[in-house]
Formats: sequence, C-alpha cells, structure tokens
Amino acid sequence: MSDLHVDSVGRYEHKLFRLIQQIEPDIILDTGDLTDLYEPQKRKRELNKLARLFQQLTPQYGIYSVLGNHDWPLQDTTRFEERSRVKILRDEEGLITGNAGQFRLLGLSFRKSWHGDKALIEQWRNTVRKEEFTIVLGHAPEYILD
Repeated sequence: MSDLHVDSVGRYEHKLFRLIQQIEPDIILDTGDLTDLYEPQKRKRELNKLARLFQQLTPQYGIYSVLGNHDWPLQDTTRFEERSRVKILRDEEGLITGNAGQFRLLGLSFRKSWHGDKALIEQWRNTVRKEEFTIVLGHAPEYILD
C-alpha cells in the first residue's frame, strides 16, 4: 500500500480494508502517507478509526510501514502502533521468518529515503547474506539511486 492520504475514515476506507481482508495477504507493506490529518482533535479521532481498520487485518507475517512526508503529525506513533498492530520502521530492520525461510526489510525514514543514505543502505546490505531475500522500504524513491 502507499499514499492512502486518509483525511476522514469513511466508506472508501472501509471498502478498501474489506478488499484487503478478502485477498488474505501474507504480509502488508506500506510506504507512507497514511494520513492527511493535521488538526489534533480530528487526527486523534480518525487515527483511532484507522487503527481499528488495521486491527481487522491479520496477515501471517504482519504489517510494516514507513512514514511519508504527510505523516509528520505521526512522529510519535507508539499508540497508533499498539492499537493498529502496524510496525513502523524508522531506519531499522524487520526480520520476517516463516516456513519457507526468512527475509529482511529495511525501513527508511522519510528524510533518508528522500535524500538517500548510501552509508546506511550499504551497512545494512553488508549484514545480509546474498542468498537472503531483502526489501528496502522508503517513501520517496530517490533512495534507490544510492
């Protein structure tokens, strides 16, 4: 998923999450811009609704996200993560293990995906064995140039 830009949870969001549920994904990866919520009271109310929608999703290997440039009001995401079961990666790795083996995720913060951070990506790549399946998540695609 990417760029939902939720301003108000309504019929569209409920339909989207029902469709995702029907697909029964093994894992969900989100590359940011979940919301466009800047007014504090509305943000709190709508994030609670959005968290309940995410709680309905039960992918075997979890839900992982990185923050986008519109997610700056979510910088303190602890409560959202707890309520939604979405793990937000901030310049950190997620290791997913299953019956078929394991794979690694590197989630870049918005700044590091926008401006690139070759040193961080190289350092991470040096810790990963070549035969391991890896995914780098970033909101802005500029990081791929590094």
